[in-house]
Amino acid sequence: TIDSYVSQDLDDGLAYARAPGGQQLVSVSLADVSAWVRPGSAIDHAARRRQHSIYGEFAEAPMLPPALSHDLLSLHQDEPRLAKTIEMRFDAAGRIVGSRIYRSVFTNRHRLDATDAELARRGQGNVPPELTQALRALTDIATALSGKTHAAGEPSVKKVLELLKRHHVDLVVLA
Repeated sequence: TIDSYVSQDLDDGLAYARAPGGQQLVSVSLADVSAWVRPGSAIDHAARRRQHSIYGEFAEAPMLPPALSHDLLSLHQDEPRLAKTIEMRFDAAGRIVGSRIYRSVFTNRHRLDATDAELARRGQGNVPPELTQALRALTDIATALSGKTHAAGEPSVKKVLELLKRHHVDLVVLA
Protein backbone atom coordinates (compact mmCIF):
# COMPACT_ATOMS: atom_id res chain seq x y z
CA THR A 1 0.00 0.00 0.00
CA ILE A 2 1.06 3.59 -0.53
CA ASP A 3 -0.68 5.82 1.99
CA SER A 4 0.28 8.34 4.62
CA TYR A 5 1.71 6.65 7.71
CA VAL A 6 -1.04 8.30 9.79
CA SER A 7 -3.79 6.82 7.59
CA GLN A 8 -5.85 4.21 9.32
CA ASP A 9 -8.01 3.17 6.38
CA LEU A 10 -5.70 1.58 3.83
CA ASP A 11 -8.27 0.65 1.23
CA ASP A 12 -6.15 -0.17 -1.81
CA GLY A 13 -2.95 -1.99 -2.59
CA LEU A 14 -0.81 -2.94 -5.56
CA ALA A 15 0.87 -6.19 -6.51
CA TYR A 16 3.31 -6.76 -9.35
CA ALA A 17 4.73 -9.88 -10.96
CA ARG A 18 6.59 -10.81 -14.13
CA ALA A 19 4.79 -13.30 -16.35
CA PRO A 20 6.02 -15.60 -19.12
CA GLY A 21 6.75 -14.10 -22.52
CA GLY A 22 7.88 -10.72 -21.18
CA GLN A 23 4.43 -9.91 -19.89
CA GLN A 24 3.79 -8.27 -16.54
CA LEU A 25 0.89 -8.63 -14.12
CA VAL A 26 -0.34 -5.70 -12.08
CA SER A 27 -3.09 -6.17 -9.53
CA VAL A 28 -4.97 -3.37 -7.85
CA SER A 29 -6.85 -4.68 -4.82
CA LEU A 30 -9.55 -2.72 -3.05
CA ALA A 31 -10.93 -3.60 0.36
CA ASP A 32 -14.20 -5.47 -0.21
CA VAL A 33 -16.82 -3.32 1.48
CA SER A 34 -19.58 -5.60 0.18
CA ALA A 35 -18.22 -8.40 2.38
CA TRP A 36 -19.13 -6.40 5.49
CA VAL A 37 -21.83 -3.90 4.51
CA ARG A 38 -25.16 -5.12 3.16
CA PRO A 39 -26.80 -2.97 0.48
CA GLY A 40 -29.68 -1.00 1.96
CA SER A 41 -28.48 -1.39 5.56
CA ALA A 42 -28.29 1.56 7.96
CA ILE A 43 -24.48 1.59 7.53
CA ASP A 44 -24.87 1.63 3.74
CA HIS A 45 -27.34 4.53 3.87
CA ALA A 46 -25.11 6.53 6.25
CA ALA A 47 -22.05 5.92 4.03
CA ARG A 48 -23.97 7.01 0.94
CA ARG A 49 -24.96 10.25 2.68
CA ARG A 50 -21.33 10.95 3.67
CA GLN A 51 -19.96 9.89 0.23
CA HIS A 52 -16.33 9.91 1.44
CA SER A 53 -14.10 10.07 4.49
CA ILE A 54 -12.57 13.34 5.62
CA TYR A 55 -9.30 13.45 7.54
CA GLY A 56 -7.86 16.59 9.04
CA GLU A 57 -4.95 17.30 11.30
CA PHE A 58 -7.07 17.24 14.46
CA ALA A 59 -10.26 15.42 13.51
CA GLU A 60 -11.65 12.80 11.17
CA ALA A 61 -15.04 11.87 9.79
CA PRO A 62 -14.81 8.37 8.30
CA MET A 63 -17.45 7.32 5.80
CA LEU A 64 -17.84 3.98 7.58
CA PRO A 65 -17.66 3.17 11.30
CA PRO A 66 -14.04 2.94 12.55
CA ALA A 67 -14.44 -0.78 13.34
CA LEU A 68 -14.81 -1.26 9.58
CA SER A 69 -12.77 1.56 8.03
CA HIS A 70 -9.82 1.28 10.42
CA ASP A 71 -9.84 -2.48 10.90
CA LEU A 72 -11.77 -5.00 8.81
CA LEU A 73 -11.64 -2.88 5.64
CA SER A 74 -8.10 -1.63 6.14
CA LEU A 75 -5.30 -3.49 4.37
CA HIS A 76 -2.93 -3.49 7.34
CA GLN A 77 0.51 -4.97 6.79
CA ASP A 78 0.72 -8.76 7.12
CA GLU A 79 -3.02 -9.11 7.83
CA PRO A 80 -5.09 -10.97 5.20
CA ARG A 81 -8.16 -9.00 4.15
CA LEU A 82 -11.07 -9.64 1.81
CA ALA A 83 -10.67 -7.61 -1.37
CA LYS A 84 -11.86 -7.14 -4.91
CA THR A 85 -8.97 -7.32 -7.32
CA ILE A 86 -8.49 -6.29 -10.89
CA GLU A 87 -5.55 -8.00 -12.49
CA MET A 88 -4.15 -6.38 -15.60
CA ARG A 89 -1.76 -8.15 -17.94
CA PHE A 90 0.63 -5.89 -19.86
CA ASP A 91 2.79 -6.74 -22.85
CA ALA A 92 6.43 -5.68 -23.12
CA ALA A 93 5.36 -2.32 -24.63
CA GLY A 94 3.14 -1.55 -21.62
CA ARG A 95 -0.18 -2.13 -23.36
CA ILE A 96 -3.02 -3.86 -21.51
CA VAL A 97 -3.52 -7.22 -23.21
CA GLY A 98 -5.88 -8.78 -20.70
CA SER A 99 -7.66 -8.27 -17.43
CA ARG A 100 -9.88 -10.01 -14.98
CA ILE A 101 -11.76 -9.03 -11.86
CA TYR A 102 -12.19 -11.35 -8.91
CA ARG A 103 -12.70 -11.57 -5.17
CA SER A 104 -9.48 -12.21 -3.33
CA VAL A 105 -7.69 -12.28 -0.03
CA PHE A 106 -5.07 -9.52 -0.10
CA THR A 107 -2.11 -9.45 2.28
CA ASN A 108 -0.19 -6.21 2.38
CA ARG A 109 3.53 -7.02 2.46
CA HIS A 110 4.89 -3.44 2.44
CA ARG A 111 3.34 -0.27 3.77
CA LEU A 112 4.94 2.87 2.37
CA ASP A 113 4.02 6.51 2.14
CA ALA A 114 4.50 8.36 -1.16
CA THR A 115 7.90 9.75 -0.14
CA ASP A 116 9.30 6.38 0.92
CA ALA A 117 7.84 4.70 -2.16
CA GLU A 118 9.57 7.28 -4.35
CA LEU A 119 12.87 6.77 -2.50
CA ALA A 120 12.48 3.00 -2.82
CA ARG A 121 11.83 3.32 -6.55
CA ARG A 122 15.08 5.25 -6.85
CA GLY A 123 16.92 2.55 -4.89
CA GLN A 124 17.47 4.86 -1.94
CA GLY A 125 15.04 3.36 0.55
CA ASN A 126 15.57 0.65 3.09
CA VAL A 127 13.43 -1.91 1.26
CA PRO A 128 14.03 -5.31 -0.32
CA PRO A 129 15.47 -5.18 -3.87
CA GLU A 130 12.37 -6.90 -5.32
CA LEU A 131 10.21 -4.00 -4.07
CA THR A 132 12.50 -1.48 -5.76
CA GLN A 133 12.28 -3.52 -8.99
CA ALA A 134 8.48 -3.71 -8.75
CA LEU A 135 8.15 0.05 -8.19
CA ARG A 136 10.40 0.72 -11.18
CA ALA A 137 8.38 -1.66 -13.36
CA LEU A 138 5.12 -0.02 -12.22
CA THR A 139 6.62 3.35 -13.16
CA ASP A 140 7.47 2.03 -16.63
CA ILE A 141 3.92 0.77 -17.06
CA ALA A 142 2.43 4.06 -15.86
CA THR A 143 4.72 5.96 -18.22
CA ALA A 144 3.42 3.83 -21.10
CA LEU A 145 -0.19 4.34 -19.97
CA SER A 146 0.24 8.09 -19.76
CA GLY A 147 1.70 8.21 -23.27
CA LYS A 148 4.85 9.95 -22.05
CA THR A 149 8.39 8.89 -22.70
CA HIS A 150 11.01 8.59 -19.99
CA ALA A 151 12.69 11.62 -21.55
CA ALA A 152 9.58 13.65 -20.71
CA GLY A 153 9.97 12.67 -17.07
CA GLU A 154 8.82 9.67 -15.11
CA PRO A 155 5.64 9.94 -13.11
CA SER A 156 6.00 9.86 -9.34
CA VAL A 157 4.92 6.72 -7.53
CA LYS A 158 1.81 8.62 -6.45
CA LYS A 159 1.00 9.29 -10.12
CA VAL A 160 1.66 5.61 -10.90
CA LEU A 161 -1.02 4.61 -8.42
CA GLU A 162 -3.43 7.24 -9.76
CA LEU A 163 -2.92 6.06 -13.35
CA LEU A 164 -3.42 2.42 -12.42
CA LYS A 165 -6.53 3.25 -10.41
CA ARG A 166 -7.91 5.24 -13.35
CA HIS A 167 -7.36 2.28 -15.68
CA HIS A 168 -8.79 0.00 -12.99
CA VAL A 169 -12.00 2.02 -12.98
CA ASP A 170 -12.13 1.97 -16.78
CA LEU A 171 -11.73 -1.80 -16.76
CA VAL A 172 -14.34 -2.31 -14.06
CA VAL A 173 -16.82 -0.32 -16.15
CA LEU A 174 -16.02 -2.53 -19.14
CA ALA A 175 -16.29 -5.81 -17.19
